[in-house]
Amino acid sequence: MRRWDPINELQLSVLSRIADGDDLGGPEQTGYRLSVYALRDRGLVTAGKRHGRWQAHITEAGRFYLEHGHHPDKPTGKESTKRTPPGGAKQASPKTLQDRVRSDAAKLIEQLNSAESGLHIENPAPETRTRYRRALGRAKRDGLVPPGKSLRYTGRSSGDMIIQLIDPANGGETEWNRIKSRVGTTYSGSAAIEEQLRCQPSLVHVSEQRLPRALAVVEAIGTAANKGGYRLVLTRNPRHTGLSITVDGHRYDLAVKEDREPVGEPTPSGFRRSGDRYRWHPPTYKYEWTGRLRLVISPEAHAECDDWSDKGRRRLDKQVRALIPELKHRSQAADEEKRARERQLREWKEEKERREREERAAWERAMAEARSRAVVEKRNALLRDALETWAVVGEIRLLCQELEEEARACADPEHAERLRQWARWGEEAAQSQDPVRSASGLRSQDFNADPTPEELRPFLGDWSPYGPHRAYRHRPFPKEPPPEEPEDSARWYLRNRGIPPWRRS
Repeated sequence: MRRWDPINELQLSVLSRIADGDDLGGPEQTGYRLSVYALRDRGLVTAGKRHGRWQAHITEAGRFYLEHGHHPDKPTGKESTKRTPPGGAKQASPKTLQDRVRSDAAKLIEQLNSAESGLHIENPAPETRTRYRRALGRAKRDGLVPPGKSLRYTGRSSGDMIIQLIDPANGGETEWNRIKSRVGTTYSGSAAIEEQLRCQPSLVHVSEQRLPRALAVVEAIGTAANKGGYRLVLTRNPRHTGLSITVDGHRYDLAVKEDREPVGEPTPSGFRRSGDRYRWHPPTYKYEWTGRLRLVISPEAHAECDDWSDKGRRRLDKQVRALIPELKHRSQAADEEKRARERQLREWKEEKERREREERAAWERAMAEARSRAVVEKRNALLRDALETWAVVGEIRLLCQELEEEARACADPEHAERLRQWARWGEEAAQSQDPVRSASGLRSQDFNADPTPEELRPFLGDWSPYGPHRAYRHRPFPKEPPPEEPEDSARWYLRNRGIPPWRRS
């Protein structure tokens, strides 16, 4: 390779970036260093580590190349001094090229801001693909990407190009990874699909003689889809391989097949030895191709026409013109069914909410009634206990009075002192238990105290005191009386005596 040979598009783009002041020293730009080394071998740039950092700088020869379009060492002759691209198209001067790239970058960002789902370019030409790549690189270098957004694209060298502005903070990276993983094995456009089907004929289940006609059917399907504003897509991945059309959000898988029919006598069925055992083998047939092509559409729900095959003189490639109206009908019927299900779900939710409101209202009424009854019951219980304690306290005080009188009348001083001790102790006990005067009596009980849930439970029936739902109540089954012995129990007949002794543990 000579020093003055033309450089490729990538090397020209890298040279332009270095001329703009980008030294390509960042870790994310290591992929361009192979092109930088190729430019360094031609003397257009200098590259290497300086002060511990990798840097690249343009030389005078590189500036000459950008200004004149050729290497300064190129010998003069009859050949044109201007570089021509491999496609044969004339290339604009570097300054005009850079201005055009900046304009394309600004227009691209404007289109992405106005498009919600980004841009989708079906299998662009190499010149168009290169132009988009230059615009994308210029938009990133000039800081045209909006703050908080990230510019992503697929299809750098082949396939469809999908360009999007994603928001990584709101889950945009996850959605982009899903799109990126799908695009690498997705083909759209009649030319790309036909090329893939020719490379792998097994994607259409037809014989070799019917392959050209099957490709014509696929082309007719693609033409009908384009007229209807839809795309025929070929997907090749482990989860799904085949043709599909998406109509109003509903994807329909298509398959072109050739009918086969059994010929000859089938192999006899029966049990035959297989390894170390006998297995049942059903009859097997030999099949041959019939030449009739069939289009299989799935799912088949809401289908008006479910037979897409050669019918007499009417060939399949003439029937596919009615494919898009059929798919529209299926999608509309599916949408109506979905709306009906949503309506049923909405009515069910409304009915459920109504029942819950009624249940809560009934529970609140039961709770209000139970609370009033529980308050009365609690007051009655406290008053009953206070009355019983008050009666006991009165009896204790009467007893203490009797003890005092007996002590005054007692002639024995020792016995009298014991009686007075019992009387004092009884007075103290009566004073501490008095429900009227003691600190632990009725004055310590709140008259309007709310009952606890367990105090409400006896008045709620089947309701739970903790929420508007039924509470579990353990109701043991009534015990059945033991079976009566037969009248004549002494007869020697056999009967079931339960578990035998030798099996009891």
